[in-house]
Amino acid sequence: MTDRFISREWLEDILNHYNNIRCWNSSVVDCDTVLSVLEVLENEIKRAPTISSRQLGNRMMKVKDVALEAQLRVIDLEIEESRAEYRLQESKGNAMLMGFCKGMLVAREEVRCWLKRMVNDRKAPD
Repeated sequence: MTDRFISREWLEDILNHYNNIRCWNSSVVDCDTVLSVLEVLENEIKRAPTISSRQLGNRMMKVKDVALEAQLRVIDLEIEESRAEYRLQESKGNAMLMGFCKGMLVAREEVRCWLKRMVNDRKAPD
């Protein structure tokens, strides 16, 4: 299971909301038991470990790296689609759509080069 970061204040607000007995159906649940469980949860939240800014930064960089690599895979698929569309329009002899497809292909290849540089720069040793 991956880490997920949520606001401690938000959790405390939610717990405070549920500490209100009127939001519970007392015919279904024992309100005293619910309040006891909520107190335990509140104590655990207050003692929850925090993450340092360096750890958070490292995790955010990993997420960015994965996003860049995913976008690179997507643009590779789009380039293949553009090449196929260009060949189709070429076989039909449609010069206007051929030019459009060639322009899309060139633009996507530029984006791919840009993304590759970004990925390689991130992987380069310091």
